[in-house]
Amino acid sequence: MANAAIPPAYALNLTVVLDKFFNTPQGVGFDIAIVLSSQMVGFAFAGICRRFLVWPSAMIWPQNLVLCTLLNTFHAEDDDGQDGSMTRFRFFCACGRCADSADRRSLVLRRGLLLLLPVRAPRGAV
Repeated sequence: MANAAIPPAYALNLTVVLDKFFNTPQGVGFDIAIVLSSQMVGFAFAGICRRFLVWPSAMIWPQNLVLCTLLNTFHAEDDDGQDGSMTRFRFFCACGRCADSADRRSLVLRRGLLLLLPVRAPRGAV
């Protein structure tokens, strides 16, 4: 609910399209009524779905899932690496370095292949 006041209402787009594209200007009262009614319907649906969307506090949304899983994995239990094993953080850094080197290697290979292969325009192209 914190970000409900930040973006503009979608019904404002409707009023602008009706006025500019379809050339059917409506009155200010209609504009206010359509914006308020669409916002109220949205908040009503949010209130109906509150039991499923707000109350399960352990629910993790898809955009937060990766960060929550990563932080939970790093801080789940004490893993100091005293017994000679690799810590979670070192494993994460090693995976990151491997992914970065694979990405850089593919970029270098792609550039090298582009230099070796002659690029020709098709005949008749201007």
